[in-house]
Amino acid sequence: MPELYKFAKKELQAAAVPAFLRIQKQYGEMTGTMKFMKKEYVETGFNPDKTQDLLFFRDDAQGTYIPLDGSLFKNIAEGKMKF
Repeated sequence: MPELYKFAKKELQAAAVPAFLRIQKQYGEMTGTMKFMKKEYVETGFNPDKTQDLLFFRDDAQGTYIPLDGSLFKNIAEGKMKF
């Protein structure tokens, strides 16, 4: 995903470059007014153990998005890895 990383860094303001990406196989639930229901996203956050979606983390040292697994999640949650 280095191409996506480069694109985001080039086209977005620094504060707008996503630290996490979630790739879904299908759209989530929507309200009657076509808005996403965010409850599931809030509950799962970026914890890979709570979702089947693909999760990625922005790694500025490598210049790419890397797959977010359980050990990386733990390091981020414990403050051992910054973004």
